[in-house]
Amino acid sequence: MAQRAPAPTTSEAGAPRRRRIGILVLQALYSLSDEATEGQIKDRLSFQRFLGLGLDGTVPDAMTVWPFRERLVKAKVIDRLFARFDAALTDRGISPWAGKSSTPRS
Repeated sequence: MAQRAPAPTTSEAGAPRRRRIGILVLQALYSLSDEATEGQIKDRLSFQRFLGLGLDGTVPDAMTVWPFRERLVKAKVIDRLFARFDAALTDRGISPWAGKSSTPRS
């Protein structure tokens, strides 16, 4: 039976799951800390667009990102999540980790 991540906590409830996963992808691609990710999302229109945020959208803070990642790690699903992401990109001929020393993992 497939493992599922526990339900989000109240502090995470405001950020849709797709957006939180998108944040993890941006962190992995750009090697960003939680705090740096928050700042980059506020600063970069490309990040806001990738995450589906409007100019007036609320940016999830670092304390929204960290518990979500930790829940995925504890549920042992983060590797599968990135494997599915990698496979979807590879199927489209995209290699986002090219030039990186490793792919993102827990």
